[in-house]
Amino acid sequence: MLRSEIIIAVIGAFVSSFGLWFFSRKKHRLENIDMAIGTWQKIVDNLETRIDRLLKDSESLREENNKLRQEVSRLGLEIEKFKLENKRKEDYVMQIAELEKRNRYFMRILDDRGIVY
Repeated sequence: MLRSEIIIAVIGAFVSSFGLWFFSRKKHRLENIDMAIGTWQKIVDNLETRIDRLLKDSESLREENNKLRQEVSRLGLEIEKFKLENKRKEDYVMQIAELEKRNRYFMRILDDRGIVY
């Protein structure tokens, strides 16, 4: 009988220890899960803040890009205007050179014939 009481006591202690370990393990798991959820929530909040900031930056960069595109377009038109003016001036220079050449030609003819002008 003594032997069966000892076995029952040992089995009772073992079952009790196992029960404590098993239920405390679940409690630790729940605590770990709560900590993980908290960590993930902080990460999500941080990412949301970053995304909001990036969206604002993106919008301001779009606005700046649109302004720069308009400026480039305006400057392109201005360049075309200056090119046209430059082309006209080059044409005038060529016309003046041609007229000076004709003038020298006619002056030589007049000089060869002795005509005073």
